[in-house]
Amino acid sequence: MQNDQCRGRVLVMDDDEDIRMIAGFYLERCGFSADFAEDGKQAVELYGTALSQGRRYAAVIMDLSVPGRMGGLEAIARITEVDPNLIAFISSGSPEFLDQVEMERLSIRGILPKPFRENDISQLIEAIGTP
Repeated sequence: MQNDQCRGRVLVMDDDEDIRMIAGFYLERCGFSADFAEDGKQAVELYGTALSQGRRYAAVIMDLSVPGRMGGLEAIARITEVDPNLIAFISSGSPEFLDQVEMERLSIRGILPKPFRENDISQLIEAIGTP
């Protein structure tokens, strides 16, 4: 599903560099560019900087749990304070432990299971649409 035109940018937050790089590779194959954050705090900062420069992200993919640092749910909650139209996805190795009420409250569009597969990313891209 290679695409020669960039359809937008996606912010990927995960504490595992390999996961970030795999997600970025698959996103690029689907026509998106990716920016990366190691934890929720860095993701919130990157998102705020992008917004202030008029470069909104098409979506974010946030790791649910980042031991000792801000995880995905808190980061999404903070970002939606400044961008209520955020399109957010959670990635998790244990999706059965997700709080469905919190996901609905934050309007999270879906769960991306780990380890990532290209088909999972392409389905997520279809949910994003073209900005």
